[in-house]
Amino acid sequence: MKRILLIVVAFAALNLDAGAWAALGHAISAKIAEDHLTPAAKSAVKECLGSLSIVAVASDADIYRGQWTYDIGFMPTNPPEKLRPKYVLEIDRDLPFNIQHYCHIYNVDSECRPYKTNNFDGYYRGNTILDIDNLSKELKGWKTLDPERRKIVLSLIVHLVADIHCPDHITYEGDDTNTGQIDITFKQKKMKRHAMWDSDLLASIIPWSYSDAAILVDTADDAYIAEVTKGDIYDWGYDSALLCRITHEVKAGANVPRSYAADMRELAFTQLRNGGYRLAALLNRIFEE
Repeated sequence: MKRILLIVVAFAALNLDAGAWAALGHAISAKIAEDHLTPAAKSAVKECLGSLSIVAVASDADIYRGQWTYDIGFMPTNPPEKLRPKYVLEIDRDLPFNIQHYCHIYNVDSECRPYKTNNFDGYYRGNTILDIDNLSKELKGWKTLDPERRKIVLSLIVHLVADIHCPDHITYEGDDTNTGQIDITFKQKKMKRHAMWDSDLLASIIPWSYSDAAILVDTADDAYIAEVTKGDIYDWGYDSALLCRITHEVKAGANVPRSYAADMRELAFTQLRNGGYRLAALLNRIFEE
């Protein structure tokens, strides 16, 4: 117990800003997903969330970060020893329920393939995709879960699936830079590259409400949706990493021009769109089974 608490305390000091897409982006993807749920999935979601929609809970994993998650993501691949927590194979179940190890990022190898572990030679590295995989397996037994637990599990899945589509939530093999903490300038403001993707860039290209934006982004035909939702969560992470790699060409100290937002509009819309379709596909699979 002491060991895990030390990890939590040590990394709380890093004050990581990891709210991918911020509330707007999460709401857009969740709304798109909601519009593509099967009747069975819609019914199950209602039983899990009551009067709330998946849009309403889409940002809960950020709002309740202190209660639901401790985020020790955004770690460089070769950090100082003091920043390398020993891998914890099992969370001590005697700990308070709010101590969980769900993270908001994932790591990929040199070919952009997501890892299927968070144990790297005895050291922990956050793996959102592994967490989504495990949470999905847990939610398949939703009828036997405690009502509060199934609400949290569903809310986490809604949030984390969107997270893997945010460019700065991917750490590429060989990139030793602290992904979430890249300092840049955008629109004459100093900020983290993550913050640019989190909110400022989206605000530049989406001047509408989340519901209007969802209508404008949700433009794909059935063939596209079928193609983009093939495979599993690891396949989706691979595709996302391939598409987003170009965004990591923005390095520390960069003065990003205003035109960058327009240049990245198509990618941002694609990721928001894909995140929504894939979330719907995942929930449909979970609740159909």
